[in-house]
Amino acid sequence: MIKPNNEPSSLPDALIVDGTESRRGLLINGFQDLGFTTKCFASIKDALDKLSSNAILVVSVDFPCDHLLNTIADAYKDNAIPIIMFAEKDTPERAAKIVLSGICAYIVNDMQPNRFASIINIALARFEKNEQWKQELFIAKSKLAERKLIDEAKGLIMQHKNVAEHTAYQALRKMAMDNGITMH
Repeated sequence: MIKPNNEPSSLPDALIVDGTESRRGLLINGFQDLGFTTKCFASIKDALDKLSSNAILVVSVDFPCDHLLNTIADAYKDNAIPIIMFAEKDTPERAAKIVLSGICAYIVNDMQPNRFASIINIALARFEKNEQWKQELFIAKSKLAERKLIDEAKGLIMQHKNVAEHTAYQALRKMAMDNGITMH
């Protein structure tokens, strides 16, 4: 989390994308005042080429078009990092696309440097929670797949040995224990 007098080395790099010099300058100064090392890019493609796991992506646009959101979403799948987007204009239809693209904080028509620390903290917290949920989902899917395999094996034992489900499960557990395999 961003706190006053953060050690600069403990902060991620701020990759700032904005083609407008005045907004870019406001972002650079605001993030540097908070202790960030900033790297600036005129295009999202250039910034995405420089992504690292120790970075936060800050994008400022007039309006977040579908192409931009799709580009960010594709990059997020390969290299998940916190993403903050500032936009001058918005439409209600953008909300779902923005969430799906991986953007952690979305601010419309309100770029105030005195709010940057709060915005960054929200983006970092949301990013961490999203990553936790992704890990939990992965574990749940793995357990479901494992359960499905156990059920399939149990069904095969029931069919081939003509035994009840409980007996098939006990036989499966015994085979697993004999081979040093844990069943969940």
